[in-house]
Amino acid sequence: MAKNAVRITASGLITLFSLAAQTSVDLRTQSKNVDFSGATSTKPAKTGTSLPSTCSTGEVFFRTSVPAGSNLYGCTATNTWTQLSAIELPPATAMADKVLSNDGSAPMWKSLSGDVGGAPDAIQVTGLRGRAVGTASPSDRAVLRWNSGLNQWEPSADGGSYSAGTGIQIAGNTISVEDAIMPFYYTGINAPAIGCMAGRDYYVDTVNGHLYFCKSDNVWQRTGMETHAHPAADITAGVLDNARTSGTTANIPGTLVLRGPSGEFSAGQMAGNAATATQLAADPADCGTDQYATGIQANGQAVCAQPSSAQLSDASTIVRITAAATFAAGATVTVNPSASAAALTVNPGTLPSTPREGDIAVDSSDHTLKWYDGTLWKPAGGAGGGTGTIFGTYIGSSLTAGQTQYWGALITSLSTNEATRQFLLPAACTARNLRIRTGNAQGANGALVATVRKNAADTAVVATIAAGTAGPAQADSGSGAVAFSAGDLLSIKITNNHDGGSAQITHLAVQCN
Repeated sequence: MAKNAVRITASGLITLFSLAAQTSVDLRTQSKNVDFSGATSTKPAKTGTSLPSTCSTGEVFFRTSVPAGSNLYGCTATNTWTQLSAIELPPATAMADKVLSNDGSAPMWKSLSGDVGGAPDAIQVTGLRGRAVGTASPSDRAVLRWNSGLNQWEPSADGGSYSAGTGIQIAGNTISVEDAIMPFYYTGINAPAIGCMAGRDYYVDTVNGHLYFCKSDNVWQRTGMETHAHPAADITAGVLDNARTSGTTANIPGTLVLRGPSGEFSAGQMAGNAATATQLAADPADCGTDQYATGIQANGQAVCAQPSSAQLSDASTIVRITAAATFAAGATVTVNPSASAAALTVNPGTLPSTPREGDIAVDSSDHTLKWYDGTLWKPAGGAGGGTGTIFGTYIGSSLTAGQTQYWGALITSLSTNEATRQFLLPAACTARNLRIRTGNAQGANGALVATVRKNAADTAVVATIAAGTAGPAQADSGSGAVAFSAGDLLSIKITNNHDGGSAQITHLAVQCN
């Protein structure tokens, strides 16, 4: 009986093993401790020119379309690829005390610069906004100040640049008033009952209107325009003559009586000449109409006489007022001119430097009659005479360092725009007597200069407050003058040549006639 047999040839066995070799192996579950070091080649990541649109966390992709070194990407979240390529750092050799930076495309080592320097762990500020800071050590309460000579910031004592003005003392952090210069004022009811320092203290009795000054330490002396008396021992010598500093007039009380231990002095007992006695007449009402005083009686009344025709024809014998006289309210003075002489003559001269409001004088510099308004001398003016137009105003402002501004007639402020300060002259005139007044000191490093401008050009009419001039102060243009035609433009230029703020300009005035 025939038997079935399975016969496997060698070729068939090879074929069987071949088929088995084509079976896929899951390395995750069918391998252990896989070592690819001996493999001819390995490609553990998918490759391509663009990233897949989907991925799961942990996948890796090698992108071939980007620059070498930045090809590897990892899926860090569902459908999210992140570049895993490391950035290559530059070598650190010989790069001590430098910091890692970049220029936008590559990393690099750089030294600290600009306003700082030194090692990163010991940085020092060497400047502020590109300006050097000095290396000197600061003292207590010092501040940082700019030194233009050394072109650097440096420590300086607080307040070191301040200087004390007249009457002010600065000692360290203390500011005080100098007793010898700055007066102290007190007020109270009736006479003072407090101590005082000689030459410094003043006291006003607000009830009676009396003013007291400290004659010696803790001794008050009342002063004023009312009747005043001194013990004989207080008056040892002196002459009552030209009390006003102008040197042309004297202020004499309406009643002046000199008394001795046994009564009033008579005219014959008075030292001096008859003219002096006449000027000290007790009361003009003592003499009648057309009479004049020749002396003073023992009772203080005037000795009166009628001038003779010979005296009236001799100018040297006519009584003249050579001292200041104050007339009572309602009193009148009549002066009649002759056929050959004026009724009243005011001789020209230099304007008084310390006038009082209401004073009248003839200015010899321009031969004009002027009156003092309490601030400035002004022309009397009037139909058929006068001195033309005076432009003047209060300003009350200062200029910054090196600044130039302009002023125009009838305007109370300055401007850097000259066109807004030019005054159109309706008639021809000559500009002169430019005057500027300041309220405080002008800096020591430059003058404050006012200049008359004609059609936007400087003229020779200039008034200057010199550098370092204490305030208040004023200056005029002297004899300088410049002619203007109708239609010309007049303006005043003010320039501060000091390297700081100027003195306060309080008043400006100019005459054009």
